[in-house]
Amino acid sequence: MNRATRRRQQKLMNARSAKGGPATNSHAQSMAQAAEQYRSGNAAGAASACQAILAEAPDHAHANHLLGIILLQQQQLEKAIEHLTRATTAMPEDAGMLTHLGTAHSYAGNLDAAAGSFKAALKINPEFVDAYNNLAALSMRRNDPASAIEFYQRALAVNERVAAVHANLANAFLSIAKVDDAITHYRRALSIRPRFAEAEYGLAQALRDNGDLAEAIDHYKIALEQNRTHASAMTSLAIVSDSLEDDMHARIRNTYKLAAPDSDERKLLSFALGRHEEKLVNFERAAELFTEGNAIHRATLDYSPEKSAEQITRISAVFDEDFFRSRMGSGVSTEAPIFIVGMPRSGTTLVEQILASHPEVSGGGELSQFPATVFPMMQELHSHGFPDAATLLQPNHVTKIARDYLEGLDETITGTPRFTDKLPGNFLMVGLIRLVFPNARIVHCTRDARDTCLSMFKIFFPSGGHHFSYDLGELIDYHRNYQALMQHWKSLFGDSIIEANYETIVTDPETSIRTLLDRCGLEFDQRCIDFHATKRVVRTASAVQVRKPIYTSSIGAWKNYAPYLPGLEEAS
Repeated sequence: MNRATRRRQQKLMNARSAKGGPATNSHAQSMAQAAEQYRSGNAAGAASACQAILAEAPDHAHANHLLGIILLQQQQLEKAIEHLTRATTAMPEDAGMLTHLGTAHSYAGNLDAAAGSFKAALKINPEFVDAYNNLAALSMRRNDPASAIEFYQRALAVNERVAAVHANLANAFLSIAKVDDAITHYRRALSIRPRFAEAEYGLAQALRDNGDLAEAIDHYKIALEQNRTHASAMTSLAIVSDSLEDDMHARIRNTYKLAAPDSDERKLLSFALGRHEEKLVNFERAAELFTEGNAIHRATLDYSPEKSAEQITRISAVFDEDFFRSRMGSGVSTEAPIFIVGMPRSGTTLVEQILASHPEVSGGGELSQFPATVFPMMQELHSHGFPDAATLLQPNHVTKIARDYLEGLDETITGTPRFTDKLPGNFLMVGLIRLVFPNARIVHCTRDARDTCLSMFKIFFPSGGHHFSYDLGELIDYHRNYQALMQHWKSLFGDSIIEANYETIVTDPETSIRTLLDRCGLEFDQRCIDFHATKRVVRTASAVQVRKPIYTSSIGAWKNYAPYLPGLEEAS
């Protein structure tokens, strides 16, 4: 819980009046002393005072409230919920108490209960900014940024000078690639609160996505001036900068040493320091650091390599020749989508940047619409969902998937004749893509397996996913399973799957790009060769690389690490 949240809680505590009647007032002096101890930083003394009051008056609203807040800060969530529930039962018209109860439920993962408490608080006080802010945060956790944006905007309609709400709204805009809106609100947050490290960091991220790398670096550095141990800023700066000053290297190294083992901070700093050691050509030390960072994150994941392999095998079994032979003529004939698939870090962002530089193509980025459209229908058709449910698809189902997918796209994407959908993991869905959009282009990005696996192993993916990539052995096995599935698709669809090989593109760009455009049904355009000059939002780990002209230095990078990462050389 950050200091701003604590200050708001203390302000609410200070504003409490004796609404609870004589039973509450009989302990007014003791309660005032408890509140004063809390304000002065003596949480233990405040808790003891509250417990003494509750021994005589178990339903004392203010004592339960203050003790609940203290327990919440100590992450004793069940006890916090118990006391905050008693407080709100005694004083059901207190919006602040309801908001704290909602916060406790939110931390405990009880999202519906949390939302109920926040909404109850707003019924009492429709101008309670904290409740709107918390409802918006819940919406973000539920992957519903549209609702989050609405709640943040309602909070700002009440009070437009709350820096944290502007920053949170900016985060929500950034999550849906509305980068200009995000930048506007990050700057607004900083105009209200100039020393706001998280807003500086967010602004740097947004500027990076927009291609303004020099300004992004400036704001990463400002964030680090304001918070010298900001691990995320250190990690991003290590990725964005071609080189780091000695003092920054020393700061990252010292912060890394001070970070608790197995902590999130240590994880991020392992990746950041590994990047810098790589730039100093200390590959053995870099390998140690990347291995440490990956191991910390892998320990937090519920990932089964066996289940992953079983799924890929099952996909091949379901989508066989008979499946497509019996469904000839299904789907929607549009040629608008260009699906770009492959392993992450295999050149998918580069290929999209090339295609999106063409005047007839909009770059959609890593769209989630296709799986988000398919999976709910699969679950309705069969309890096992995808891929088993695919055998139950009827022509009307296929048409509905196509319609829902296209209607769910932002008009900025569909405003050109063609658009890209660059979700690498859609390689699992190639069979369904071909069924739903038989005339859509599917571009498969390939790269040397050793460089692909190494590049993934050096990256922490903050947006989640790619759970297979945090153990090198599991990553290599997953890559082999991916290759087997792509061979299956090629056996079914042949050369209609367009191959775009990373090494070929960077060593012979003009020939490769001309061929790619021709296979996608596009006329040659010089802007595709000069893709690095194209101004567009890129929100992937390759956002920095595609702002530069073609370079070949990443080819064969695995050789630097092969002596220190056992198994890498055998990846194929």
